Amino acid sequence: MEILPSGYMLATKILYKTTKQYIRSQLHLNRFFILFIALNTIELIASHGLYPEEKTLGNHFVVNISVGIADESSIKDISDTIDYLVLFQIIKKHFDKPVPLLETLLQSIEKEIIQHYNIVKYLNLSIHKKNPPMGAQIASSEVRLEKYYQ
Repeated sequence: MEILPSGYMLATKILYKTTKQYIRSQLHLNRFFILFIALNTIELIASHGLYPEEKTLGNHFVVNISVGIADESSIKDISDTIDYLVLFQIIKKHFDKPVPLLETLLQSIEKEIIQHYNIVKYLNLSIHKKNPPMGAQIASSEVRLEKYYQ
């Protein structure tokens, strides 16, 4: 295992913070506001993973998703916003197809959401695998995507 220099983590944190500040400043300058729609703590059982026991027995997963849309006009109908049910159906559909890597699963969910809703300006999606089989007591592993769209 390679040990990263201590400055690497600091530089990564500074870059992350600077990027977020820049995006927020651009959103503010353009008078662009985001309305968030979220589903929290979706609990699912699925057979994603690299190891045979994961494919046979399955794992417990927790999914959190937050989707942002431009808050520029009044929302009077479900077609003006993001439907919670559609978000859940997209997530469930992809969870029903086992894949070895959670990163692949996360990217396929993102792709379908963006194709279905062209109004998405922000997406934060995380997938937690509870009690991953690593030979130690670990509450969960996680993959997360946070992305802004034009």
